[in-house]
Amino acid sequence: MKLFHEFSPISGLPKYRLHTVKLLEEIHIQEQNYSHVAVVRTEDAFLTGESFNNQYVFIKWKKPGADWRIADID
Repeated sequence: MKLFHEFSPISGLPKYRLHTVKLLEEIHIQEQNYSHVAVVRTEDAFLTGESFNNQYVFIKWKKPGADWRIADID
């Protein structure tokens, strides 16, 4: 199972481990010509006790059997 979109700038999984991921707002989904794009802001809490706000971008092609994949994490 692939987690990252083929054009994602992310090359692999991070070394840190998350304790929790909390959504800060509703997930926004936009329809594009050839895909759907979802954006969600989160608060990620790490096992070390630190937490950071991130924005996850997911993409799903408009073709049968396509899955949601991570396009970017900002």
